[in-house]
Amino acid sequence: MTRSGTDGLGIRGRGRETVEQKAHRLLVTGAVRAVDVAETGALVVVAGDTGRYEVELSPGRSTCSCPATVARCSHVIAAELIARLPDSEDAA
Repeated sequence: MTRSGTDGLGIRGRGRETVEQKAHRLLVTGAVRAVDVAETGALVVVAGDTGRYEVELSPGRSTCSCPATVARCSHVIAAELIARLPDSEDAA
């Protein structure tokens, strides 16, 4: 933690993270891995703080194997972010 109470990414300690901030942290720390991405959806594995979760994305619907009770957990948000990233070959 820096003196300002953030972790250097502008994110406060884990107890105060929003789901969006946690999703960003999971993404930038390499905890999110796209297993299969297609036009019809994606399967993404997320190494969360307390376990490994599978996220399935499809148009208009997303599911996560975590026990969260919110509609869009941090794992789903992180999966949506990585599924939108271009392949490194496409970016070149």
